[in-house]
Amino acid sequence: MAPSGGWLLYVEAHVNWNIWREMIGGSSPLAPQRLISSSGRNYGPRYSPDGHRIAFVSDRSGNMKLWVADSEGKDEKQLTHLSAPWLGGISWSPEGDQIAFDARPQDHSAIFLIAAAGGEPRMLEHNAYEERMPSWSSDGKSLYFNSNRNGSLAAWRRSLADGSVQRISPAGIFAISASSQGLIYSSRTGELRASGADGRNPVPLMDGLRADPVMSWFPAGQSLYLSHFEPQTHSYSFLRYRNGRTTTISKSGGVLVPNAPDISGSPPMSAGWSTRELKWTTAH
Repeated sequence: MAPSGGWLLYVEAHVNWNIWREMIGGSSPLAPQRLISSSGRNYGPRYSPDGHRIAFVSDRSGNMKLWVADSEGKDEKQLTHLSAPWLGGISWSPEGDQIAFDARPQDHSAIFLIAAAGGEPRMLEHNAYEERMPSWSSDGKSLYFNSNRNGSLAAWRRSLADGSVQRISPAGIFAISASSQGLIYSSRTGELRASGADGRNPVPLMDGLRADPVMSWFPAGQSLYLSHFEPQTHSYSFLRYRNGRTTTISKSGGVLVPNAPDISGSPPMSAGWSTRELKWTTAH
């Protein structure tokens, strides 16, 4: 406030996040392409299991909502109408008929399910805990998620048949995903660990291997894809990790969005076809 009491100074920020894609693994690489955009924020892209649809979050209609588009980023459809300041953690069911996500319609995060075709989302449990980052089990019978329900942040598993929950990780785990090798965990600092299907005794995948931003990773087959910030060049690289080794597969031309799952990949179009699309979100 000015000494005379007449003027107030403040900063107004206009944030623009857009979703890009790039072909990887093909014989004729193509330049990155902006796929889904608006004047606001678009983030968290996730391919459906058949690769025909993309779920993402956007505030183009006001607050954060869950949207679905086709694989070319067209025919966009708003799925949710929750009044929530944040929505994220998108995960498709193995059959592609449901989508799990977390949102904050009240003063804490909760996990919801919604039909991929649309409809009213269903909160899985009414409680006072922070519960985020849902991820389906490979058989579609359970949902993994993080929760502070026992006083410390850890990964839990919920049976969709009877609603029972079970803690499956030590403290400090933030995100979890099922892979062909078992389970992959990450901490709040982006450290990546692996365990068997029971979730017990996760071990670091490789010394120094961290996702940055911390939620930007996903398993695909026997590989793990992640983004990594390189301080020497002040840029982000996209890496493939497999059998104890990392390979740089691409580089981002922009700044990745913090605190959101930034990258995902399309499923193979047919058996033995190695070409995939890598998708990420940049902030401008």
